[in-house]
Amino acid sequence: EQNSIPVSLNEDLLKDLEDIFNNIDPSQSLEAYSYALNYLVEKKIDFSLTDQQLSTGIGSVIAAFFSSFPSDDQLQELIQTTIESILPNRVAVWDSSAEKWTSLITKTIIDSIPSEYMSDASGAIMVSILSLIQNNESIPEIGFYGGIEQIENFETSNETMKFDNDLGQFMKFDPIKTNLINSAVLSLSSRIFNESEFSEENFDTVADNFTNAIVGETLSFMSNLDGVNDIFTYELIKVISHAMVLGSVSAAIESEALLDQDLPSTVSEILSEKIAFHTINKTLQLDIDNQWDLKRLAESVSFGTSTGAQLASVLEKSSEFTPNWEAYERKQLAKSTAKGSSLGSIKAKFDHTF
Repeated sequence: EQNSIPVSLNEDLLKDLEDIFNNIDPSQSLEAYSYALNYLVEKKIDFSLTDQQLSTGIGSVIAAFFSSFPSDDQLQELIQTTIESILPNRVAVWDSSAEKWTSLITKTIIDSIPSEYMSDASGAIMVSILSLIQNNESIPEIGFYGGIEQIENFETSNETMKFDNDLGQFMKFDPIKTNLINSAVLSLSSRIFNESEFSEENFDTVADNFTNAIVGETLSFMSNLDGVNDIFTYELIKVISHAMVLGSVSAAIESEALLDQDLPSTVSEILSEKIAFHTINKTLQLDIDNQWDLKRLAESVSFGTSTGAQLASVLEKSSEFTPNWEAYERKQLAKSTAKGSSLGSIKAKFDHTF
């Protein structure tokens, strides 16, 4: 199943829940939402619900909530409640995969909320997943690796952070540590590109809003933790850059007609510029550039966006997205991401200099 396929809603359940929520005092709205959500999740096995049926049910609960209580005041709390109702403990009960359910629940949230909340919801999803990783013990059986702690330096391994040289000569992160972040951003990025409404101007605005929320909330979260946490922050930015460009460019290449408009290069260049700009800009806003190396952050963006844009042409797995990958020139994508990430970094530095 492709990430770009929207989650459908159960219209009967949606109507019934709207009727119930409309009779609830707004001060108790989140409590009512949590009750409905948890009841549905707890009954997955009793009701013999498939993963897709449960996602449809959760989406209907979310949509009914916003229909009855049309405000984003509780957006962060609602999203955190939704994610924590499933990850990681319920996934372990179901003997399923944390990565799979991160993707499913991210898609469900984004497809069920009002469109005007989508970018803010993207940032809230990042905060919720990082909080989940920070505050829970590892459950390796489902691919969940908890804990966030400072890594002493680039030469010192850290088991909690899965930072060692088991995968090669140099110290590096095992991808299992950031799989949930990668999965969430891939699902989010398929929403950044909308073929039916595409224009360079529209995409520029939408990409700016999404990257500002995703990158900004991630950096704010990391800056508020105890310690410096610079090494893991570089890794998170690399993973986010990679997944955002991979998901968005793959969505762009799904349309053979749009390949002729040089669309993939446009998408990769704009996204690379936005990610770089918001990474450097937010770091400077947080006044933490004395702890986090701006050059390393820029390198993380550059590496992540470059590999994200080109991955689909070298991985067999990318055929799941579209057969058109091989038709697109990899060198052009590489040029676009390099140009975009460089321009974004330069703009951010100038904005804080003058």
